[in-house]
Amino acid sequence: MSYNIRGLGSVAKKRDVLDNIRMQRVDFCFLQETKLEVFEEHVCSGWWGRHNFDVAVRNAEGRAGGILSAWNTASFTASSKWDIPGAVVVNGFRQDDGRAFCLVNVYAPCDSSGKSELWDKLKLVADQNSERCVCFLGDFNAIRDESERVGRGEQFGRADMRRFDSFLRDCGLTEVRTQGRRFTWYQASGGCKTKLDRFFVNDTWLEAWPETVGRCLKRSVSDHCPILLSTKKVEWGPKPFRFVNAWTTHPEFKGLVRRVWEETTVEGWGCFVLKEKLKALRTALKEWNRTSFGHFDDEIKKGKAELQQWDEVDETAGLDEQGVLKRNEAMARIALHTRNKNAFLAQKSKTRWLREAMPTQASTINSSLVREREMK
Repeated sequence: MSYNIRGLGSVAKKRDVLDNIRMQRVDFCFLQETKLEVFEEHVCSGWWGRHNFDVAVRNAEGRAGGILSAWNTASFTASSKWDIPGAVVVNGFRQDDGRAFCLVNVYAPCDSSGKSELWDKLKLVADQNSERCVCFLGDFNAIRDESERVGRGEQFGRADMRRFDSFLRDCGLTEVRTQGRRFTWYQASGGCKTKLDRFFVNDTWLEAWPETVGRCLKRSVSDHCPILLSTKKVEWGPKPFRFVNAWTTHPEFKGLVRRVWEETTVEGWGCFVLKEKLKALRTALKEWNRTSFGHFDDEIKKGKAELQQWDEVDETAGLDEQGVLKRNEAMARIALHTRNKNAFLAQKSKTRWLREAMPTQASTINSSLVREREMK
């Protein structure tokens, strides 16, 4: 998953990245414009656990730039990693079949000369890794056709487009078809929208995964849409039954479970009956959770849907001032409910920690008192 997040400082943006990683079950996450002058481990530890991830980073200069590539070490092992202005390069291999990779996280500069310098350096990277499965991805700050940008603002010249296409041909890269939106970046004022974020792969990659496809996801608090690269269609089966420990503290919980279990009548063999009863219980708990523990997820989902509608209107007919205002209000509501959700989850975590830790601490204090009495 590639995501130009425009800074990881806000709670809402961190939560949005975390939610996308978990919902899409990605093995790799590539962020641009992190604005992190110094990388700290906790930025990624919540995504894959404290020990089963690795990163390659190019720090921001002041409060501008910053590139972060992170991956699950259970799926991918890095053999080398380095950075250059505008890109982070990671070489390695897959754990399951040993296939060699070269993954290049790109955040190109806006000026033409800076992009030309970056294209020359990335051409060398592509040449040196032609036998590997190569993927260039991220925010290229470039377009390949005039139809990929709509609205006022700085225009990409035809010379820039020709240089970009020439760079791709020289590297032997093919653009991965992307499903979903036509544009990946939206100006906050509504004056411009552009396709900036892309995936490019070489022939070795396409020989291994000819069905590779990209998908443009719904955006949230960022002005960029996350883009997701899939090498195969995976059927994950039934969704897992998620249990929230905080439910057990609610006085209605046990009664609800007992009532649903007793009222659900199913005929058949034992495992089928158990599955259907759990399915009915899951549905009831999901609805009960909405009414008893807040509507954070619903409000966030509603806000993203509204934002999606405004973006679609912007793509086809453009937005007037009222439309721009409504779209910005939707983004603000997403950020508000995300912050509230994060605070709620943090409170639940602290409550659980106190409940589980206090008996241990009390036991330690009592043991100390006993030892003191014995010494006296």
